[in-house]
Amino acid sequence: MKTNAMHRISWSVVIRAPREKVWEVLKDTEKRMRLHPGWEVLHFSEENGKFKLKVKRENGKLEERVYEITDFSPGRVAYRAVDGDMEVEILLKDATEGVEVTQVERFSLPWKPTERTLKSMEAELKFWLEGVKHYCELRGNPIARTSKFLIDRLLLRLPPSQRRIILLIIILNAGILILFTIMFAAMKIAKMIM
Repeated sequence: MKTNAMHRISWSVVIRAPREKVWEVLKDTEKRMRLHPGWEVLHFSEENGKFKLKVKRENGKLEERVYEITDFSPGRVAYRAVDGDMEVEILLKDATEGVEVTQVERFSLPWKPTERTLKSMEAELKFWLEGVKHYCELRGNPIARTSKFLIDRLLLRLPPSQRRIILLIIILNAGILILFTIMFAAMKIAKMIM
């Protein structure tokens, strides 16, 4: 039984970056979709005010939809699913420490969602906006530029499970490097004492 009631979830984050930099990321629809940490974007195409998106979710579920862009003005992006059961609005607003980005999603489901389901969907939205926030906050130093290059060219093209594996390997290697440095320093101190 399909319910006609529209449901609403939203989340906001403050991004400590110039408004223009945040807008550049948000107006790039493909990049914004790829920044979702739980999706593998299998296909993305955009033309004539519409975009087609095919993703594989972490649970293995495939989702393919066509969206129509309904507003694309500075500080606001809005689009809706062509089948009419979902609308998304992304708003930018100046904040004390950067830019506040709010994403509002309105949708109908073929069942009446529980409060737990809506909270889970809101948590997924939060997770996505946090990914956008971290990406936008990469600064212009050489490490940040290299990180952004690797994220754009490599990481965003991988499925979420492979992203996690790569990040785990990087963290483990950093830990080994720190441990090696500590051991080397301890050996130097031990030689000086003897």
